[in-house]
Amino acid sequence: MKRNTLLKFWLIIPLMLAGALTSVTAQDSREPILSDHVPSEIIYTGSTMRDPLFPVSGGSVDCFLRVDVPGLMEQGILHYRINGAGWLPVSLAIETEPTPNEYWSGTISFNDMDLVEYYFAVTGTGYDATFVYGTDDLSFMTTDESTAMSQAFSFMVGIPPSPTPANTNTPMPGTATPTPMASETPTPYATDSPTPMATDTPSATATPPPPTVTNTPTNTPTGPVTDTPTPTVETPTPTMGTPTSTPGPDTPTPVPSPNDYQLDLVINQTWFNAGDQFRLDVIFYNNTPHTLVANLIVLLDVHGQYFFYPEWISSLDWEQKTNRSQATTYIILDFPWDEEASNGYGILFYAAMFDETFSLNYGDIDSVEFGWD
Repeated sequence: MKRNTLLKFWLIIPLMLAGALTSVTAQDSREPILSDHVPSEIIYTGSTMRDPLFPVSGGSVDCFLRVDVPGLMEQGILHYRINGAGWLPVSLAIETEPTPNEYWSGTISFNDMDLVEYYFAVTGTGYDATFVYGTDDLSFMTTDESTAMSQAFSFMVGIPPSPTPANTNTPMPGTATPTPMASETPTPYATDSPTPMATDTPSATATPPPPTVTNTPTNTPTGPVTDTPTPTVETPTPTMGTPTSTPGPDTPTPVPSPNDYQLDLVINQTWFNAGDQFRLDVIFYNNTPHTLVANLIVLLDVHGQYFFYPEWISSLDWEQKTNRSQATTYIILDFPWDEEASNGYGILFYAAMFDETFSLNYGDIDSVEFGWD
């Protein structure tokens, strides 16, 4: 993106945020109840927000909902369905453990190989009914229940967690290392065995046989003895040539794993006033010796309204990045906060680096929250 285009977005983004908030509140003077559920996140119980995260057999899971401000939520319902059947409600119970936030939980039961989908409905006096949905690593809010239904959290019972395929790469270096050893060992054996056998031939050609010329059997074994080592020397020769070509497959072993990467989303402060400098960076760590070409997605979440970097449009957008073997910092936004922007809070940025097919995430998905006055 050209510099003047970036400058344009830096200047209008506070107004865009304010406009998005205005459009939300224009539909209803009330506000949603800020709450979230990130299934893979570890909370105060020491477990993930969906416990267990990936059920391996029939049973149940506990699903935790976090409310930012204690006391706002009066009732919560965990809606779930099994294998696409009708939605079933489970009432949420508040957790008594004192924490800065408020936690509610509900339990879902299922059988082996069931596909389970679920979302949360949150209500409170003076606030919009809020519906929470998302993925294993992301949580979203909406006031439209049909959106939550169509994009509900989900998991398949008995399907192992996604890191499992990474283990298939680890045996490859181990199996390749014995190969050169096999090519070295046959060499000394082939050179030792034929040499001493050839020295035995003179003893077989000694002159004592003339007085016993009729002793033909003694000559017949000597002939085969001298002939036998000749084929034995030739047979190991092809076997030595075969293993020497096997080290070639060692080249695929340096295939990098997603665990070799790390992404950090960094904001210079979390609360802004007029005139403050706003700076948002993505720092991507490539811990391999290889250059990685990947797609950077940065999502701005304004209470359920979404804007995608780099053009800050509402449909999916991204920017391709070439990440060399080092830590690379990408400046996403850098501008002075506008004096005319109305106040706002609970605004979120999310960032992730995906492969070109968006099927593999390099490093973790990171997020930051901020507000202004």
